[in-house]
Amino acid sequence: MIVAVLAAFALTSGQQAAPAATPAPVPAQAPATTVTGQAPVATAEPEEQICRRQAIPGSRRSERVCHTRAEWDMIRDNARNNRDTASSNQRDGGGK
Repeated sequence: MIVAVLAAFALTSGQQAAPAATPAPVPAQAPATTVTGQAPVATAEPEEQICRRQAIPGSRRSERVCHTRAEWDMIRDNARNNRDTASSNQRDGGGK
């Protein structure tokens, strides 16, 4: 059975029709987002409202949290600063 299927495939693969037309080239466009998934900085408005879904600790649910772009940047910077502080305290023996 497998041999018959492979033989049929081999026979039909050599009989491909010529392409009807080559597709027109697509003009190059700047990507809408950067590699990190955030909007480019040049067009970012600090007062733009952005909503994200965030998990609720200890629950399967998530909630919708909305802040301005400037507030999200501040939240991200604070979280990064807290992480770096905790990491350096652990490395230094508790910050004593």
